[in-house]
Amino acid sequence: MKGAPPGLAGRHEPLQERSKESVDRILATTATLLDEVGIDGFNTNLLAERAGVRIRTVYRYFPNKYAVIVALTKRLAIQWDEMMGDYYRRMADPESEWREVIRSSNFQWLERARTVPGALSVLQAINATPELQQLHFQIFEDMSRKLASVFAARGVRQPPHKLLTIARTVTAATNSRTDVYLQLKGREAQEFWQEVSLSEERYLEPYLAEPVRRSNRPRKSGRGRRRGG
Repeated sequence: MKGAPPGLAGRHEPLQERSKESVDRILATTATLLDEVGIDGFNTNLLAERAGVRIRTVYRYFPNKYAVIVALTKRLAIQWDEMMGDYYRRMADPESEWREVIRSSNFQWLERARTVPGALSVLQAINATPELQQLHFQIFEDMSRKLASVFAARGVRQPPHKLLTIARTVTAATNSRTDVYLQLKGREAQEFWQEVSLSEERYLEPYLAEPVRRSNRPRKSGRGRRRGG
């Protein structure tokens, strides 16, 4: 991920152990508060109170609440990437059943993300907040380019610019459907996810359902022999 958007970078990097602990506490509390009150209810005064630090300590490192969210997002992005690791590995394997990868891996990512404090709330915050749109696009582009590389590793026969377009389309759909999924509960959420997975399969089928390249196929015994010899 690139640097923070202008005006949303942290003020100082903590160097001493005590300072690092303070920043860690601030970011951990931010994650909890975003889950509890959302972006609209989140502010630096509440953050300082819940983190057990002075408000000036928050402002020593962050100019505003959005800068705190940016810092938290950069930390969480590492965890999101690790969560997607299994999906990327399986999808890149030309021998894998790509439909099963779509059906299982994306849902597993959502379920795992629910266990990480602030993970899904941060996604919702950066999607819905104008001040964080640049950060949102950076994350979108990082995910799209990685997915395009996965398609290339799988052997999808498209030029690089087309692979990136396909990856952007899938990533954009994933972002929007995640927002809807989080608003649904129980059976409605499950049925919705089944349908959006099916739509992703149908979109990708022309690109991923190509036959395995001949060089990867085992040769049949007896090929080339003359009949009746």
